[in-house]
Amino acid sequence: MAFGLGRVRFDLQTVVASNRGPKEFMAACTQLFLDNLLVECGANCSEAPDTNVNIQLVTRSEDLTLSWNTNETYALDVAYNSSGW
Repeated sequence: MAFGLGRVRFDLQTVVASNRGPKEFMAACTQLFLDNLLVECGANCSEAPDTNVNIQLVTRSEDLTLSWNTNETYALDVAYNSSGW
């Protein structure tokens, strides 16, 4: 599936944050993800005008510390059809 970096969208609405720390951290992570994706695809990044990549980030806590008890589980749901998302 071809897509362009300009078609990648991040939804941070479900990031728990009573202060700015968690959202700022997740925003920095999304930029790092895009930077790494650009390095990986290099000149092969192509714009596919009808292909969007929507990423929803969900956090359960606003605690930014990492310990042995930190739950780092994630789920990846991919939905695609020829008429769009």
